Formats: sequence, structure tokens, C-alpha cells
Amino acid sequence: MLCLLCLILNLILSTSLLLSSNNIEDSFIFDFLGAFHPLFVHLPIGLWFGFIIFLLIGTVDKTRHIFPFLKIISLSVWISSIFAFLTGLSLRLGGYDSDIVDQHLGAALVFIYLISFFYIYHLKERSYLNLWITSFIISLSIGYNGHLGSVITHGSLNDRIGKFFIKNEQIHSDYSSDNFFNAAVYPILDSKCIICHNNRRSQGGLNMMTEKSILHGGLSGSSIIIGSAESSEIIRRINLPHDDILHMPPNEPYVTDNEKEIIKWWINHTFGKKKT
Repeated sequence: MLCLLCLILNLILSTSLLLSSNNIEDSFIFDFLGAFHPLFVHLPIGLWFGFIIFLLIGTVDKTRHIFPFLKIISLSVWISSIFAFLTGLSLRLGGYDSDIVDQHLGAALVFIYLISFFYIYHLKERSYLNLWITSFIISLSIGYNGHLGSVITHGSLNDRIGKFFIKNEQIHSDYSSDNFFNAAVYPILDSKCIICHNNRRSQGGLNMMTEKSILHGGLSGSSIIIGSAESSEIIRRINLPHDDILHMPPNEPYVTDNEKEIIKWWINHTFGKKKT
């Protein structure tokens, strides 16, 4: 009966992920449910860490009857991972649309399958060797999910290393380029802003996918004033304290000082140099 229940729930989650590829209009309920994702996403990780500690204790001292605790913890990991998946899926349906988000959801679904069948398999299992082998596989899965989540939040390691080694003179050499927005500005917006300001999800009515859409602005009016970066709303929001509700982006990764200078130069200098 339990096996059937796990299979049904996993199939429902799989179906929901497949259906999420369809275009669904932005909805308050998706944003509301998605807001709980940071709360649930860390629960499976913490609980699994507790599972490993109990398993280690049982391996060292086999007189301790730890299997009931392992069952409870693994069941808790499964349940909490379902909530983490559903709240993450709500973000996806609400407009957090990117390949890495889809990969993250797919990997999370694989983890849910692994932990559910792990729980069922070890209802009668008493071999510590088998427990450690399957626990290692699940640890790899949860580690990979954590990696994808980190990429979504902070960017890939290659991106961060590349930005670290970019020389100022290389950046300035592109200032006169007609393609400056695509070459230097868009990568910043893509990693910090576009997840909430894209063609599907335009918070505040602002789409930041192109120069034209940025110039058009949102509900608060134009986000930039050509030739006056310091008077532009985008710079004002970036420079607000991180704990200010109007600061953009609202969460890490924040815009760095070097990235601010690139955006300012784009606003102040590039529009007058565009070829007609």
C-alpha cells in the first residue's frame, strides 16, 4: 500500500513538472506559494544531515536501536522535499523561466524518487553496508541539487571566475561598441534582474530583455534617463541599502560596484553613439 502511495505521488509530481512547460499566466497564488520555497528548500538538506549522523552512530555502536529513527527521518526528508519541489514549481509557473530552473526541478524530482524508494526499501533492510551505499547515492543527488540552486542564486563558477579575471581596460575597450548592451550590460541583467523582468514575468510592468523595453519602463515610468545615470531609477534602486524593500535585486546576488559602473557608462555614453 505504501509503495503504491509513493508511486502515485511521484507520478503526480512528474506530471506537474511536465505540465509546467506550458505557458500559464502570472498569478498571485504562484507568487505566494513560491515565497515559501526558501523555507522548505533547506529542510531536506538539514534532515538528511541528521540521518547521516544517526547512521554513523548506529554503525559505530551497533547496540543502539537506530532504525526507527532512520525511518522517521527519511520519511521526513521525503515529505519536506515534496513541499520544496511544489513551492519551487510555483516559482517556475509564476515566471521564473530558465533552463537552469528546469534542470533544478528535474534533479529535485529525481531526488524525490530516490528518497521515497529508499524509505520503502529499508523498511525491512538491516544491512549497514547497503544503507551506506544508497545513502551515498542520495547524498550525491542532494549535493547536485544544491549546486544547481547555488547557480540560480549566485551564478555559475565559470561566470564568477570570468568576472574576477576581467581587466578594467578590457571593459573600457568595449565602451565605444554599438553592441555594448549585449556584450556588457545584458549579462549583468541576465544574472541579477531578468528572472523577475522578462517576457513572461514583468514585475512592476518592467521588461529588461532589451534596450527598447528598458527605455519603455514600467508602472513607475522610465527606468533610465539617457545621459543621466545618477537620476535614473535603475541606479537609484541598485544603490539603496540591501535591507530596503525597494532595493533591486531584492535578493543576492547583488550588483557589484564594477557592474554598477558598467551600467552607468551604458546610460551616460552609449545611446548618443549608436549608428543611425
